[in-house]
Amino acid sequence: MKIPVLHNFEDFIKKEMHKHFPYPKTITIDVSNNCNAACPFCTRQISSHKLSGFMSKEMFYNILEQVKKIKKIKYINLASWGEPLLHPNIDEFIDVLKSNGYSVGFPTNFSLAHKHFETLLKVDNIMISIEGHDKESYNYLRKNLDFEKTLDNLKTFDNLVRERKKQGLPVPSREINFLINKKSKIKEFVECYQDYVDLIAIRPMFESFIWDSEIQNIKIAKNEKMHDDLFKLTRKKSKQNCSMPFDDIFIRANGEIFLCCSDYDIDIDFGNYNNLLKTWKTNKNLKKVRKDLLSNNKQGICTRCFQNFELPKEIIYETFPELKNMEENNNKIKVYTLR
Repeated sequence: MKIPVLHNFEDFIKKEMHKHFPYPKTITIDVSNNCNAACPFCTRQISSHKLSGFMSKEMFYNILEQVKKIKKIKYINLASWGEPLLHPNIDEFIDVLKSNGYSVGFPTNFSLAHKHFETLLKVDNIMISIEGHDKESYNYLRKNLDFEKTLDNLKTFDNLVRERKKQGLPVPSREINFLINKKSKIKEFVECYQDYVDLIAIRPMFESFIWDSEIQNIKIAKNEKMHDDLFKLTRKKSKQNCSMPFDDIFIRANGEIFLCCSDYDIDIDFGNYNNLLKTWKTNKNLKKVRKDLLSNNKQGICTRCFQNFELPKEIIYETFPELKNMEENNNKIKVYTLR
């Protein structure tokens, strides 16, 4: 173990203690397991499991009462694998979370934003999932959605945000999560959307991980339709440093605890929302995952996750030579090496 310099020693001790005595800092309540899109690169389309359903109001309020007792949780995310704006009670849920002082955010494809503009203005962070800069490219990658409607939603919402800013009122941060493949038209994409958001976060698109019940581990699932266009994760990190099993609680719409944002279909029992904090801290399967991460166990279920790999920016820049200059000269563009 590397010994830190003295002035960092207190932080070092806190981090080491947290690894062995985990305590959640954030929670994801995936209120909707339904999605109105059928994106060809999404695990939902590749896995044999099909999540569906909405979280009941009774369950949501039960979870909220438990979360109120977990003092470190200040931020609540309302989506992971579903589209939150599909939930019939999403406006009510956001209102009650904000009235209780929580910061609220979630990813959304924004196709249904026109039904929730007033509520969306109260949210702290909106992560907008979009690929494609015109009708053809958008409809291919965001199947079942409508390019013109989504773009109109962005423009209309931007006008509402600008009006609130003039009044000195708080506004949500709006980030487009742009997953690029080797055929993406980045310049055209940026020109299409940059005026209506605060940030375009560019991340590589690669093949999905799904659960293999036979080997009780995740595996890469070849995307037959897009395989040649996807980036490959080839450089393995020397050590797994994921903090999610130590910091974050994830709950499905049916009340089951799931492992993390990469867990769409793992069929291991991680407990459920009943006695939430105790279950999250003591569930034997979650404890094993944490132990495997701490010991860098090469057989653990997390070792094949994308968090274990690095995709150097140089590889992205080789594919898109103009991107480095765009990132350096446009403060609305940021390139990430992982999803």
